[in-house]
Amino acid sequence: MIRGGDPRGVVPLDKPDDGGLGGAMRRADDRGAAEADVELRIRKTTRAIFIDALYRAKALNGDAAFDIDDVEDLDAVEGMAERLAARRRNRQEARS
Repeated sequence: MIRGGDPRGVVPLDKPDDGGLGGAMRRADDRGAAEADVELRIRKTTRAIFIDALYRAKALNGDAAFDIDDVEDLDAVEGMAERLAARRRNRQEARS
């Protein structure tokens, strides 16, 4: 299980889907305002979730090692995490 600041973990290994992206987005919206002061932790956890998903997809396809070809994928992960953080900030600003 990937651990973030949430003691229950982020992605349970025995139940990785756990509501899918829609469920994750609902949980993020529900908890987002309460966690606004922990922006960096949220961004790091988001990045860890994406990297975990990338690793699982690679393992599913028989490629469990990271190599130089994966650097672009990791850069894309960083970009996705930053875009999600920016959207969250924009939603919070719109609510204010």
